[in-house]
Amino acid sequence: MPDEPQPRRLFGDKEISSILKRATEIQEAEGPSDAYGLSLEELQQIAAEVGIDPQHVAAAVAELEGAAPAEKPFHLLGGPASIHLERVVEGEVTEEKGEAMLAEIRRAFDLVGTSGQVGRSLEWTHNGRQRQVQVAVTSREGQTKIRIHDHFPRTALVAFIPTTVLALQLAVILLGALGPASLLGWLLGLSIVATVLMVARFGFGALSRKRQRQAGNLLERLARIAAEPTPAPLLSSEKASLRLDADSLAGEEAEESRVQARRRGKTAS
Repeated sequence: MPDEPQPRRLFGDKEISSILKRATEIQEAEGPSDAYGLSLEELQQIAAEVGIDPQHVAAAVAELEGAAPAEKPFHLLGGPASIHLERVVEGEVTEEKGEAMLAEIRRAFDLVGTSGQVGRSLEWTHNGRQRQVQVAVTSREGQTKIRIHDHFPRTALVAFIPTTVLALQLAVILLGALGPASLLGWLLGLSIVATVLMVARFGFGALSRKRQRQAGNLLERLARIAAEPTPAPLLSSEKASLRLDADSLAGEEAEESRVQARRRGKTAS
């Protein structure tokens, strides 16, 4: 009696991760190997074969590249006053892609800016009193570099200087009412200043995080546009066929117009 076929072994997500990790360790232990890597498109193709949506892979890559370090840097103002993001993706910018990118940039920032596109490079800038934004996209040798720079130090000054001055004025008024020697007056004055500064720091930090998310989302959308496949140019025979189809359609429309005109003439008579 022939042996019954054994059920096929299926590995779960955690097992797959452990197996691949251990296989990598074994390969490294055997000796140095040639450096290798996978592009985003190759990762998406592999993920699609195991039932993972390619869009989820792109989102994971965006989080990985834009993720904050394990120890967040301390910002005295509550957040950075300057944001700089950069990414290199496979693909080149065409005129059509450039127009789509500029539309995304204008939609993301909703600011008045100047733009220009020369060949496979484009740039959009906004130079305001409170904020300076620059987006540069450059294609070379099948790859596209995207850079986003958002600089807003004056916004921080506006957030802190007026509130600090107001807090100091309130503290001085309080000391004048309770007396310069009053310990309670000094404690209340310092509490007012500290509270106002904390509120200003929290507000600016929220604004800075919002603009970081704004820049990160825009970077992801621009990278997606740049990575889109570029349609192949039409061959001469295909162009000729399209012209013949267009001429034929125009002739049919003209003939239909003449027939309708004759029918209207007969009806009128």
